[in-house]
Amino acid sequence: KWELEDLCLRYLEPEIYEELANKLAERRHDREAYLDKVVADLRQALVQEEIEAEVSGRPKHLYSIYKKM
Repeated sequence: KWELEDLCLRYLEPEIYEELANKLAERRHDREAYLDKVVADLRQALVQEEIEAEVSGRPKHLYSIYKKM
């Protein structure tokens, strides 16, 4: 579903798509580092509380970001 939404945004709103894609590319390293830190902190807190859980993160897709604007 998300692939189709991103493709629709790309062809129906090419300027917005390009702007979002460029901004995300510029900040990719910062976002990945932040996500890694949050996941590590959360895992550590869960271990301290003796809670077994799997923690993961994922980036949002362009259309999802566009909808929240």
